[in-house]
Amino acid sequence: MKQTVVYMIIVTLIGMLLTLWVVITGQDSTPFIDEKIVAFVQPLNETPLYDIARWLTKLGSKIFLVPFTIVMSVFFLWRFRDWFVPLLFAGGTLIAHILNQFIKHLVVRQRPSIAVELDATGYSFPSGHAMISIVCYGLCLYFLLKLIPISTKALTLKIGIGLLIIAIGLSRVIIHVHYITDVIAGFAFGFLILRCLQCLYESRKRHRMRKTS
Repeated sequence: MKQTVVYMIIVTLIGMLLTLWVVITGQDSTPFIDEKIVAFVQPLNETPLYDIARWLTKLGSKIFLVPFTIVMSVFFLWRFRDWFVPLLFAGGTLIAHILNQFIKHLVVRQRPSIAVELDATGYSFPSGHAMISIVCYGLCLYFLLKLIPISTKALTLKIGIGLLIIAIGLSRVIIHVHYITDVIAGFAFGFLILRCLQCLYESRKRHRMRKTS
């Protein structure tokens, strides 16, 4: 529990500092790290890696996540026989989206480029793909691990979903619709939401165990 609190404090500070940094730099300048990363990924245009990034970014878009969340919610309801699990999973993903839009309209940072076909419209900071993906896929992993007793399969699942979340975030930088600070902040805010939702589930679980004992 103490470790969780420490994680949440660290992640909150990272998110707040990044937000403050971007706001202070204003719309007339770009942070040094963003300029360097943009210059680094620019040569990747029209390469196989760019095409892979365009495909990966779809796994963090609403056109994929909405049906994915619905299907997994039904699956979790069937396996856990508990309405709270799919409610937390679907509701948590929706909360991440709402908070992402709220922060974006507070910061009002322009994107490096607008692309409707890449689900890249509106403001840039923080990255919705990074923020929502870490909550949605993170919660999905969290509940799936409770159903998988074999440690080797659990480890494979952890690595696979972890790499997927990172790849989705980085794909937004590679296709030039987000700055790297957008993605880092998205991961920070998303991780904070994820941990809060996990703590909520564990708290309810302990409460139900005390009632039945």
